Amino acid sequence: MFLDLRGEECPIPTVKSVEAIKGLNGSDETIVVVTDDAVCAEEIPYQAGQLGYIATSEETGTSEWTIRLEPGIRRGRGPAFAGLENRITRDDSREETI
Repeated sequence: MFLDLRGEECPIPTVKSVEAIKGLNGSDETIVVVTDDAVCAEEIPYQAGQLGYIATSEETGTSEWTIRLEPGIRRGRGPAFAGLENRITRDDSREETI
């Protein structure tokens, strides 16, 4: 998903980015956000992190940032945990599913 939010003033780019994340309903889709608001360039990665996304930000021009938001670990639920089990490795190198 691509969000071109240049020209939008704070907090609109942050709000739209958070709405986009929530609208994905746990899918593995990556969101790319472009903003020219310096405050939002810092706030979007923070808010995305609170929702379990990993953000990478790059200043791509004078007062312009491209922020890539990728799904990360979602606090114990959702697709990021599908198929995972808790495992213990004992000293004798046997794995036991718990």
